[in-house]
Amino acid sequence: HCVSVAVTASTGIAATHINGQTIHSWSGIGIKDELTHSDITKLKKRKDIFRRITKTKVLIIDEISMIDAGLLDNVNKICQAIRESDAPFGGLQVILTGDLFQLPPVSRSSLKLKFAVESEAWKQLGPVICYLSGQHRQLDADALLGILDAIRGGKATDDHLEILKTRFASHHQNNFEDATRLHSHNQDVD
Repeated sequence: HCVSVAVTASTGIAATHINGQTIHSWSGIGIKDELTHSDITKLKKRKDIFRRITKTKVLIIDEISMIDAGLLDNVNKICQAIRESDAPFGGLQVILTGDLFQLPPVSRSSLKLKFAVESEAWKQLGPVICYLSGQHRQLDADALLGILDAIRGGKATDDHLEILKTRFASHHQNNFEDATRLHSHNQDVD
């Protein structure tokens, strides 16, 4: 017996890493921020979206930290409407993965977005939280993870700062031309 699982993520890159698709594409929302009753009616008439959502039994959403509350609420509304059920996500089993201490939701406007945990959908779902304790990325992880955990918990000390200072390259002190720059949108990168 095979269960239909939808594997989705918040961004195209994240979706590529898990052989899935964006939650925007899977749900039919696309780039819309707001969904009207008319929008939902149109989505219900789209055979591909209707079939995909009614066939799915388990919805996985990766990188949940980058999903804003409004988007999660909209996905919930679409699933409820198409599956004709008031249960959270229309009765789908939902698995949310990610680290809420990482990247927050990103907006093109100056509007500050709310985290997924602040959504009505999250409250309806009432998910069971599971914490993973192992780490497999850094070889010298103990010192770095200790610093990161302290920063995340708001408990960084002067000792942590001193360790970080050993990683500072002094030749960059006054010249930021060759420094790495991080941007949240491709448009800003371009």
